[in-house]
Amino acid sequence: MLKGKVVNLRPMSSEDLEILYLWTTNQEYMGEYMHAEMHNKDTFIERMKNTLSSDKTFNIMIEDKQGKPIGMLNYNNSAASSVSIDFGIIIADVTNRGKGIGKESISLLIDYLFNTKNILRVQFMTRNDNEEMKSLGKKIGFTLEGVLRNYSFDHGEGRDLCIFGLTRDDWRKSHL
Repeated sequence: MLKGKVVNLRPMSSEDLEILYLWTTNQEYMGEYMHAEMHNKDTFIERMKNTLSSDKTFNIMIEDKQGKPIGMLNYNNSAASSVSIDFGIIIADVTNRGKGIGKESISLLIDYLFNTKNILRVQFMTRNDNEEMKSLGKKIGFTLEGVLRNYSFDHGEGRDLCIFGLTRDDWRKSHL
């Protein structure tokens, strides 16, 4: 378990799959920039059990200090590089958005990754119109490295995605 001032991070377990199903099938929890999906519950839980036992994607539960799940992080090796990791985050409990939980959670994850993995960079993608995530990334030290035009399709329109990266050297310089 990784302990922060406001949140703790722990590996997701099969006991978390009911709440994960609730989050991923309800647009309120997914927020404005990700889509809730309609899944068969049994199929979803079985698929996620397989994901949890895989070494391709690692899922992390974000909990408040009382142990209540409020969001999740996940990360996996980048498809394009053996020394890069892609990550994503959801703060599902809407009452906890905008309170620094994302910043602390991502910072804990980055520390963990750079201290335990043979990687040189961490990166994420977000929609170009997701000002909150872009701002959060910059506050943590990420650099906007490019815009992927018409990378996704959403509500009948092509959407641009921004890719942000943070190198091990940049993280060390900002956290000495």
